[in-house]
Amino acid sequence: MLHFIFYASVNQQFINTWKDTGKNKYDEICGRVIEYAKEIFNDKFTLLATGHSLGGSLATLFSFYASLDDRFLKDGPVEAVTFGNPHVGGFKFANAFKHQEKNKKIRIAYFYSNNDVVAHIPINSFGQYFVRVGVRVPLRSKTLGFCSRRTVLMYPKNESWIKSHANAFKNNFLLHITFPWNIKSVHSLVETQKRLVLVRNKRNDDISELMKKSMEVIYETLVYA
Repeated sequence: MLHFIFYASVNQQFINTWKDTGKNKYDEICGRVIEYAKEIFNDKFTLLATGHSLGGSLATLFSFYASLDDRFLKDGPVEAVTFGNPHVGGFKFANAFKHQEKNKKIRIAYFYSNNDVVAHIPINSFGQYFVRVGVRVPLRSKTLGFCSRRTVLMYPKNESWIKSHANAFKNNFLLHITFPWNIKSVHSLVETQKRLVLVRNKRNDDISELMKKSMEVIYETLVYA
């Protein structure tokens, strides 16, 4: 119910203008950020947004809008790091997001537990109506001998109609569901931290080399190449 309310009201609260102030929520937040940047960093700064769950969805939206704002691009692209957030937009949003990425105005890393239900909603029925954006990092809880898989950073550049529908089915939350009594714990930041530590402690030959690199190098390798 909470996520439904989020998607139903985000445009009103984030974009629409409030009558009492004459500003929308985005403008209010930007005004504060610019104010603090001038006071603390002498107006020389790069912007990084972060959040977990619904906060991650808001960080994704905010970073996208900020990437269209020249005030935040003077010293580098806008960056975002999100954890376990639901999908934000569809194909049009994803294409606009990729356009900003290719123009080196935004970079985002999206970490999520592979069996986190929240990270796989809203539900995609026929067709991939909701699309993940940015570099994706699925985190597994443990490895099981020869069945273990490396934590690999993913960034699909171009998808055919068939592949898009296949991914919609593969990413359906029903295929990533855990036991009902584990949903809350799997979605927690504590569990995310445990899985990140597991990735860090794995043998060097069993970890994606890119996981050790900066966001800039990751984007040079996966997105700009």
